[in-house]
Amino acid sequence: MPVPPNEEFPFRSANYPLFVAINTGANSDLRITCKGHTWKVHKAIVCPGSTFIRGALDFSVGKEAEDDCIDFPEDEPEDIRRMIVFMYALDYDPTDFRKCMNLHGVNLARSARTEDQKVSEYHEGAVHASRCACHFPTELPPAERTKTTEGLVHACNNPLSIHAMMYTIGDKYGVVGLCEAARRKFALTLYSREHLGGDDFIDAVAIAYSTTPDSNRGIRDEVVNCFEREYHVKLEKYPEIEANLAEFNTVSMKILVALQHAMIIQLTLEE
Repeated sequence: MPVPPNEEFPFRSANYPLFVAINTGANSDLRITCKGHTWKVHKAIVCPGSTFIRGALDFSVGKEAEDDCIDFPEDEPEDIRRMIVFMYALDYDPTDFRKCMNLHGVNLARSARTEDQKVSEYHEGAVHASRCACHFPTELPPAERTKTTEGLVHACNNPLSIHAMMYTIGDKYGVVGLCEAARRKFALTLYSREHLGGDDFIDAVAIAYSTTPDSNRGIRDEVVNCFEREYHVKLEKYPEIEANLAEFNTVSMKILVALQHAMIIQLTLEE
């Protein structure tokens, strides 16, 4: 199995200054809102962190300017929450197992989970546990967590679609480093093979090709690499397939698997 990219990441506790800032909202001078949700943030952090936010404040008019507030009416609250977490922690949930320890120190990364959110209990597995970027912190504070009750982390069932959407958010709002972080998480999750072929994979492929411009190849190239590595399908030979990946669905997945089987048979015969 190919070895996924590795990266050292220093552990930070809840006492880390930026974590204290986002956890307490102390000295905040800007509010970000999205569909009834409000977050108190700091211009010194989010303005350098997002070209969109910096521009919105530079040219703000009317009530938003008076109230020091920026609204994101077209996006989902969970996406904006993760964007804010990233600007303070340089990471967001879900993430890989090691980095998940850092996010324990960010209250916003341990926000309440909705009943309809796709969540599964954390389970042991050599590659999946250590590398797959599908883990998020539990809501319990560190002093109350035990492996027999809540465990250190949970694993969500839809990490690929989340990372694909966060790549879009990073591109849309010019969030420094978010596209690369989301691309890397997307790649790590694909390497683990735990999330291939299911609804999450199907949704993620469609998101990758429907929410980013054709010129932005970052996450699209990870899809291309995955198709070749896992399904033995070189999209350069099938440009008509890549041209329609924005509409990727269950039927498309069945065609991809059929192509995979055909390629395996061909390779076997050639041997």
